[in-house]
Amino acid sequence: MILNSADATPQHIIQHWIEAMTRSINERDLDVHMRLVSPKVQVYGMPSKAVINYNEWRERRQGDFSGGELLSIRYDIQRIITMMPRRLCFAARENLLNTTGKLIMLDKSIILEKEADNIWRVVEESIKDWKIKQYAVV
Repeated sequence: MILNSADATPQHIIQHWIEAMTRSINERDLDVHMRLVSPKVQVYGMPSKAVINYNEWRERRQGDFSGGELLSIRYDIQRIITMMPRRLCFAARENLLNTTGKLIMLDKSIILEKEADNIWRVVEESIKDWKIKQYAVV
């Protein structure tokens, strides 16, 4: 599922994680999705709450998946910020589209960490900016 090859480039690791995250959302597979998220994850900069942890992330995604509201997600990698043997930080735009036509665009930094089981997971996200657009649903 998650790339754990010792010779993978940072770009390859990030791209593989993004593809797995996108696939888990498109397939509404909560178990696979949460295996991409570290139990110690923290999300900063949410407009509605200071910090989101693993349990709150799971609750949000479970609601998204069971309610069928989240239609798709897309990541645009802007740049790699830091590269260390067990930690990568990159800037990305995350686009979330729901079934009502609302597009949420989040500019964020994402930190992936190679955990003790040698699996790369998100350990931190910091939302820097967000925009919302509403499109007509036909």
